[in-house]
Amino acid sequence: MKSVYICEKCDAQFQTKQECIDHEKDCNPMITYICDKCGKTESYKPDEHIPSIWHSINIGTPNYGSLLENRNVKFELCDKCLYNFINSFKYKDNILNSNEEQWDERYKLDIDVTEELFNGLQLVK
Repeated sequence: MKSVYICEKCDAQFQTKQECIDHEKDCNPMITYICDKCGKTESYKPDEHIPSIWHSINIGTPNYGSLLENRNVKFELCDKCLYNFINSFKYKDNILNSNEEQWDERYKLDIDVTEELFNGLQLVK
């Protein structure tokens, strides 16, 4: 039975241990980013500087009552798609120039109105 040596970085297979060792010295598997909106793809070596044009959005799992209930919402966007997404918002200036204090004041009314609307409503099964 022949031994197979596998690179720990990229899973490439080699017939000799020395071939594997020589390969691993220079092995740099690529890191690939894919925009989930437009499909743009770019790959980088781990030791390369990755431009700040990729954004990981992790909303988590929305709770009961959400249309996305019990689904883990996580995606990647390129800079252009994130820019266009934010520009589609009615209150984009609040998002682009946001700070915690502004957010609290802006959404306080929404929270009060939402609580008032839902008081007394019953869930339909």
